[in-house]
Amino acid sequence: MSAAFEVRPARVADAPAISEIYCDTLGPGYTSPAVVAEELTSGPRAAYFVAEADGAVAGAANAVWIPRQEMLDVGNVGFGYVQEELLRLGGGTQRFGLLENVGVRAGHRGRGMGSALVEARLRWLEDQGAGFAYSFAWKTPAGSPAEPLLLAAGFQRIEELADFYLQDGLVNGYACPYHGAECHCSAVLLTRPLPRA
Repeated sequence: MSAAFEVRPARVADAPAISEIYCDTLGPGYTSPAVVAEELTSGPRAAYFVAEADGAVAGAANAVWIPRQEMLDVGNVGFGYVQEELLRLGGGTQRFGLLENVGVRAGHRGRGMGSALVEARLRWLEDQGAGFAYSFAWKTPAGSPAEPLLLAAGFQRIEELADFYLQDGLVNGYACPYHGAECHCSAVLLTRPLPRA
């Protein structure tokens, strides 16, 4: 296996690989190829990127931009106050960028794919006119692999949110690889202004 990889925008044909990576890293049933394919064609507010190595998709990540007036309509059940905090932190920002999921196949970790996928999403959000970016880094009993990537990309740690995925997992029917149906993992909220200096 070579050390080289390429990050590119995802195509609908990548949906099965993206779904598999997300379900392997984020939990069984997290998504499906059909859901990913639908999101890939849903319009200009969302983007997926893949890291390809040796001719195969080895990593995936997605982002979405949200108009200010819709910020209070999104977010996890029971955490509406977080969206209010993001509006405050974002000042007069009219478009917020959310770095959603990232996953890298086990045999490809530690090669810089996660960092490259963070950078690709930030560039895309800047191109879309987002003025403020945020992400929720999943913190499991094994740690939070995304948090150091986001900190290295200039994000600031705001707070840790206990049981962040509990209601979302129950409502949407996916299982945590650490806790099963009732996920008690926390999320670390991280933010940064855009565009980057």
